Amino acid sequence: IIPGRAMVVSVNWHLGEKITLLAVYAPNTAKEQQDFWLKILDTLKKKSHIPRPKFLLGDCNNVDSPADRFPAHLNDTDLSIEFLELRAYLGVDDGWRLSNPGKVGYSWRCADRSKHSRIDKIFVTQDLAIGCRKWKIWDKGFCTGTDHSAVSVELVHLKHPYIGEGRATMRPWHAKIPKFMKEVVARGREMLDELESRQTQERDPNDNIQTRWPSFKDENLRSAKTHASEINQKEARILASLAKD
Repeated sequence: IIPGRAMVVSVNWHLGEKITLLAVYAPNTAKEQQDFWLKILDTLKKKSHIPRPKFLLGDCNNVDSPADRFPAHLNDTDLSIEFLELRAYLGVDDGWRLSNPGKVGYSWRCADRSKHSRIDKIFVTQDLAIGCRKWKIWDKGFCTGTDHSAVSVELVHLKHPYIGEGRATMRPWHAKIPKFMKEVVARGREMLDELESRQTQERDPNDNIQTRWPSFKDENLRSAKTHASEINQKEARILASLAKD
């Protein structure tokens, strides 16, 4: 859109969809910024082949609130009508601020650290904002020597299949249940004896060490759940009794 200053990028996303972003590096002066935002808006409106961006991100060189500068104040580049009109046209909001209301964070600082500001931002549409998480402003390991920090977010597709916590596991405290551990040892010895007796026999594809091992683990897992449930019920009865007293 504007060489070296603004570009629109569409990238493959999920389920064959594409997501479009508007990346910017805004000028420093108020007059240059007015022309800059106006030109972007005008281009997006006139060139219908350009998909409307869902994200506006980059070095905006302005802030929306005195709280985004230290010392707190507004410059003549802040809250320009042209920038607000572009954001309204795209329907985007400052994602980090929506997720961190009232919090102070800065993405730029001068050499002597006497001035700070949050001029690097990610604006996102409302329909995608609910899928955004883990908003961060960070600089550890990011572009050594720069006076800017990185701003990042994780975007989740709302139609993406739910991914759980993974396979079931036993907790470390299960090993402290004497009755349960006694059962595990007994099962283990039984399985070893059974496998040793089969070493001279022809391998059964449906009943061998590869099939017996998962069964052994499943049996122990079910047993762990049973014992844990008994302990939890006992604790609940004790707490209920104490509450009555």
